[in-house]
Amino acid sequence: MALPLATAGAVGFLVAPAHADDVPGPTAPAAAAAPPELEPLAPYVGQTTCDPVAKPGVRALAETVLTHYGVGWNGGYVRDCAWGGTSEHKEGRAWDWMLKAEIPAERVAAEEFLGWLVAPGPAGEDAYNARRLGVMYVIWDHRIWSAERATEGWLPYQGADAHTGHVHISLSWSGALRQTSWWTGVAADVAWRPPAPAPADEPAPPDEPAPPMEPAPPTRQYTVAPGDTLGHIALAHGIPVEGIVAANELTSTVIRAGQVLAVPASQEAAEAPASPQSGYAVAVGDTLGHIALAHGVRVDDIMSANQLTTTVIRAGQVLVIPHEH
Repeated sequence: MALPLATAGAVGFLVAPAHADDVPGPTAPAAAAAPPELEPLAPYVGQTTCDPVAKPGVRALAETVLTHYGVGWNGGYVRDCAWGGTSEHKEGRAWDWMLKAEIPAERVAAEEFLGWLVAPGPAGEDAYNARRLGVMYVIWDHRIWSAERATEGWLPYQGADAHTGHVHISLSWSGALRQTSWWTGVAADVAWRPPAPAPADEPAPPDEPAPPMEPAPPTRQYTVAPGDTLGHIALAHGIPVEGIVAANELTSTVIRAGQVLAVPASQEAAEAPASPQSGYAVAVGDTLGHIALAHGVRVDDIMSANQLTTTVIRAGQVLVIPHEH
């Protein structure tokens, strides 16, 4: 059963069905019965380590989807740590399902799967199957769905790669490790991440001077907007959450609207070459963080392109949006 599309130009808006059972979806021999209380919607936990080894939950999800739909092909799970910016592919917890939006049979399969993924559950739970699988976000055909913003549905995505040739799926660590209720029948902690490795405590040899400390990376001030999370701010700036936590000496990830944070500039942003630009008219409720995420660029880049000294913007304001190559 194909999902209906409300079209706006060439871009389709995915519409979730009224109930998860309304759309046939993938099953797996190992799929467990849902627990009485599901996982919460997975928060964004971005890549912080280099571990490009495909995790078992990612492999199992790919095998299940490809077996059920029988179209497309496996575009892979991992990416070399030296290539590109922050990506869950570098931790082996993302999958690219290779499909072409312009091929009807492949579009139908993608839309059916994504509708099943984000449809409400039997008791009205948001994004029932995405929760059970530990899905953080999905990108397909100019649109992005994020578990942290599930109530907003599918939002425009205008990154350099419009994802018309594949569906990108990023999983939480528990989902990637096949520990969520879809596989185990027990609700998992979808906010969990592996602990950081303990720092080596060996002192420098006494006869050798200690290496000079590297200067702290440059920072930019960012004013927290209503609805912002550290995960979204980090994703919009292309840096790990830990960078913001360290720069502000935070003892928790709880932030409040109006709070001013120091946001370190990413190395990739500092070395990025000049790029083409386009104009964007600010809509009611927009923040620089949301605009940057939707266009696949960083807040720093928008501020630099527009010579902004503050993150405060107003509806109707026209911003220059730099596009990544």
